[in-house]
Amino acid sequence: MTICIATSNFPPQTGGIATFYKHLAKLLVKEGHIVIVLMADENKEKKDEVVTTDGFKIILLRERYQALRSQYAPYFASGGLDAPGWIAAGMAMKDWLMYNHNSYDIDIIEVSDYGGMGIFLKTANLPPVVVTGHGTFTQLSRYNIVKEDDQTAIIRRLELLSLQKADAVIAHSPSNQADLAQLSGRVIEFATAPWMSKTKTITSTSHKVIFAAGGLQKVKGAITLAAAINSCANQSEQVEASWAGGDTFTAPGATRMSEYLEKEFPAVWNKQFTWLKELSHAELMTKMAEAEMVVIPSEWETLSYVALEAAAMGKPIILTATTGIVYLFEQEETALIVPANDPRQLALAILRLQNDASLRERLGSNAAAMINRVFIEKKITDGRINLYQRTIREKQPTTEANSDELQFLKKYITPGRKYFYTFKAMLKKILRNH
Repeated sequence: MTICIATSNFPPQTGGIATFYKHLAKLLVKEGHIVIVLMADENKEKKDEVVTTDGFKIILLRERYQALRSQYAPYFASGGLDAPGWIAAGMAMKDWLMYNHNSYDIDIIEVSDYGGMGIFLKTANLPPVVVTGHGTFTQLSRYNIVKEDDQTAIIRRLELLSLQKADAVIAHSPSNQADLAQLSGRVIEFATAPWMSKTKTITSTSHKVIFAAGGLQKVKGAITLAAAINSCANQSEQVEASWAGGDTFTAPGATRMSEYLEKEFPAVWNKQFTWLKELSHAELMTKMAEAEMVVIPSEWETLSYVALEAAAMGKPIILTATTGIVYLFEQEETALIVPANDPRQLALAILRLQNDASLRERLGSNAAAMINRVFIEKKITDGRINLYQRTIREKQPTTEANSDELQFLKKYITPGRKYFYTFKAMLKKILRNH
């Protein structure tokens, strides 16, 4: 079978989505399938490129994507959610697939849910489309603080259309499966997350440190962890934590999270609570290996590859009850599970784990054993291929009635909006220079 993965995140990018698709591509290739990764690339200096690595091809769409982005950008305010970028990505991917899917003999397209790219690919004459539930903007906006405007409205609608019109939607945790079903009003498939099931227990040999990773954003629990570390410091407890991940504008007032944490927690920010900024995956794994424990303080998360990576290392883990991967963990046996958005309970769990070496060893050992028991590579791959094959068999033809879902975008592409935002950008530039 030939699978096309259409995504905005893939290594060397970091994060859960990139890690997910790396594991998926490698597992599929290992079982003899053909994988093509299709990406809209931000590099304006280079032309389109085909990169072959680990037995699969990565198609980097640059020229068409950048041309479309430039075409749509003048109709919107600069900054924000970048609706022009998501529209351009979806259209560029569609154009490439319409021209190439037969020559590459593509059987099915799997596309990530964030940004709503899937609806652009759900057209006649293209293979079936499967949307993967990694966390839509709509879901994340329940927790992150965002500024609502016409760009957020567009992304919400594109995402909902993608979920509703796709030939299948896959979730990888029961909680996200239920959430997407409620959001879309349709049946959501469940599959075990792709994972190359190798474990190697690594015990910290450095000073005591708590490690967290992910975008420095509200939904990931950055404020909760900072407050917990601050609480420990107020009690004169010696606790050190580090966070790896890029900054975001998800703090109160839609401001930078790093600036908010520095202002609200000056006693611990970049002291007991160190921000490492964004690291490469190799650097992130090194920091995790050095840590005495790993904390996932998310207010909400569809899965959490950080938890899987930590468990595979045999690290003791603290995670919240609203982290999707929690369904695989058992309280007091494979992890300590705490309520979300509760700094006090998180601080108590951190102190308990820091002061109990036998508990750390037991939780880490049991977590590694769970990884080996649950994530059996061939079983994961066979389950996904069976889902693909069923989707292909049950694919409904795209009719004229459901092929015009993107017509709503026309109301945003008007001469009046282009004039207004072009003039506004020009005025802003003049004021900035004076």
